[in-house]
Amino acid sequence: MGKESDVYEARSYRPLALKFHREGYTNFREVMKEREYTADRDHVSWQYTARKAAEREYDALETLYPDVSVPQPVDHNRHAIVMERMEGAELSHAELDPEQAVGVLDLILRTAQDAYHEGYVHADLSEYNVFVDTDGVTVFDWPQAVPTDHENAPELLERDVENIVNYFGRKYPQQFPEDPAVDAISAAMREDAFESVREFLS
Repeated sequence: MGKESDVYEARSYRPLALKFHREGYTNFREVMKEREYTADRDHVSWQYTARKAAEREYDALETLYPDVSVPQPVDHNRHAIVMERMEGAELSHAELDPEQAVGVLDLILRTAQDAYHEGYVHADLSEYNVFVDTDGVTVFDWPQAVPTDHENAPELLERDVENIVNYFGRKYPQQFPEDPAVDAISAAMREDAFESVREFLS
């Protein structure tokens, strides 16, 4: 669950996941440049970077859950978060029936739209942070999320849309013979008017 964290199944009264953030541990300089919460600090330990990432992700999950399809947060301490264990398969490993591809993409984009109107842009949306199961989709891995009042929020939303739409176009080309208009999709999402990517296919 994320290239900058380690996740373990936790034994408890119900299935839980224990996520340890490790931002900055292996590629410290790059993370400091990319993460807003360390960009203006000259001397920061990796433990500080990881703790801030955990805090930021937990805050986003608490804001979004349950109105947005994200993992339910349980608690956090230092650089660790306890959350519900997700069921299903990571989108990058899921073999969807091609007839399902448009519907699953719609679910992901509507989840991103819901998050936007609850106050957050994911800012790193891809096939690697979406789980798919019989009940729908769950978008996870939110430490880099930015509030929608951030000056770059519209551009980050459009980048998220472009990333996930391009993935589906590569994997299911028969369902997406033409590239949907990413800018029009993201504009509709900002207006809470997105329903289906079919509206943006010729």
